Amino acid sequence: MLFVLFIQYLPVSTDAIAGVTAFDDVASVNKPIRLKALTKGRFFSHGGKLVEFHIDEKHIGTTLSGGDGYAFLKYTPQSKGLKKITLKLADEADEAILLVTDKKDSLLLISVETGLFESALSFKPASGAKDAIDRISKKYKIIYLTSIIGIKQSKKWLDDNKLHESIIFSWTGNDVIEELRDKDINIFAVIGSSDMLDEIENIKKISFKETEGAEVFESWEDLAEALIKK
Repeated sequence: MLFVLFIQYLPVSTDAIAGVTAFDDVASVNKPIRLKALTKGRFFSHGGKLVEFHIDEKHIGTTLSGGDGYAFLKYTPQSKGLKKITLKLADEADEAILLVTDKKDSLLLISVETGLFESALSFKPASGAKDAIDRISKKYKIIYLTSIIGIKQSKKWLDDNKLHESIIFSWTGNDVIEELRDKDINIFAVIGSSDMLDEIENIKKISFKETEGAEVFESWEDLAEALIKK
């Protein structure tokens, strides 16, 4: 059974599928960002394609992808919340999420594999995680991080297990934190493994296992109680 689950959530190559890829992003109200798209041929990135950008079904612009296959569009969100990004390329389309915050919002970054899995690659949700995150999300905005199974499979896993919807970023080290800071995103804490937390500087660290410099909790229920009281 474990082998079947592992195969189910392994990253799946999309090189053989021509089309367009959308990317989750985060922004602050009234501050411009560059939304990103990637256009692909059958096996490789393919430039020179016109990409239509939509936010919550409203067309906001069309740009041409460069030689590397990436297309960018400047966008300034006017209100906070989760917004649907839709990219269209001829008959192909893809969707992602834009999380828009303001100065009052504090964000909690959660590792999918080391914060939400019951154990390494078990693909079972940690006990109490869903209810705890539902409670926590009323006070903190959530960003998920993935380092092993990838963004698309993390989205599927979160959806299958009915966890709180939000954006997902690939964890590539402390540069992810720095990019968020550059966007004036107020990060409250990061929940993850000791290896992940060791890479992070000047941010509150939370873990469910003994980790140097981190606040350790026995369960998601205990963590939710502590965060709600702060």
